[in-house]
Amino acid sequence: MISAQTTEAFWNAVRHVKPLSVGLNCSLGPDLMYPFLDELSEKADVAISCYPNAGLPNPLSETGFDLGPQDMARYLGDFARGGLINIAGGCCGNTPEHIAAIAKALEGLPPRKYGTQASANPSPSKVRARSEHFLEHICAETPTKPLRLSGSQPFTQQPGVYIVIVSVLMSPVRRSSPG
Repeated sequence: MISAQTTEAFWNAVRHVKPLSVGLNCSLGPDLMYPFLDELSEKADVAISCYPNAGLPNPLSETGFDLGPQDMARYLGDFARGGLINIAGGCCGNTPEHIAAIAKALEGLPPRKYGTQASANPSPSKVRARSEHFLEHICAETPTKPLRLSGSQPFTQQPGVYIVIVSVLMSPVRRSSPG
């Protein structure tokens, strides 16, 4: 993801290439991933991967990182029980013991379901709630496919939306007087 980019905007930016999988990895530890995986699994209609790091480097830790094998197993097990992931592993700081603990924690758990049941087209009320400050007018007709744009915020032109007026509030430039 681009810095300050939302999860939905990230998905809108990559979905056109029809990836087999999309996911999160080493930039975050598992303690911070849940809300991002939750939103990504809600939006994406492909497999979700998750390869978190084992926390920050810590020379005083037994493994050299803050999170041990059981910590990683607990977090990734929670992701799987929440129906958020299809592919699991570990990145920086994960040892063979970490990966074994993750594998054991995921044993017997079903993978996330994906495909047509993913909410690739969120309800109009949800879109309005997220984009209220951008949308000022909509009219009724139905396009064949929604238009998805990305930037730091996502924008999805929903069925029934043909006119979108985007307003941007800008502050006037204040210059100091010479002197």
